[in-house]
Amino acid sequence: MNTPNTTSVKQTDIFISWNSLDRELKNKIYNNLKDNYVVWESDTETVGNITDNCLTNIRLSKIFIVILTENSIKSNWVIGECLYALENYNNYQNRIIVISKSQELFNKFSDILIDIFLFLSISPINTSDSLAS
Repeated sequence: MNTPNTTSVKQTDIFISWNSLDRELKNKIYNNLKDNYVVWESDTETVGNITDNCLTNIRLSKIFIVILTENSIKSNWVIGECLYALENYNNYQNRIIVISKSQELFNKFSDILIDIFLFLSISPINTSDSLAS
């Protein structure tokens, strides 16, 4: 993914990745954290390009939290945010937190991420060399 512009961005302590269908659960987590931390989640951002703001805040945050539900494991946004966080794993120093109601959901989501990583790591075969012979 491209690295977005970081001008005039304040340091984010915690980034929360969640699906909009799980707003009530996200709000409970957010409300418990917001008094002691600078927390970024998409409901707090109302100005500018949401994608750039999202990627910038993932990269600049000290802690990445993903809320896993049946909704979020089907969300391209949540999957993309997690992949970007994993690409920037060194920023977190082992501070990626998964909140899941069940081990089964965690396993499903892990399988999705592994499949995507495997797909992205396969390099295309250069057929031009074999066609020239």
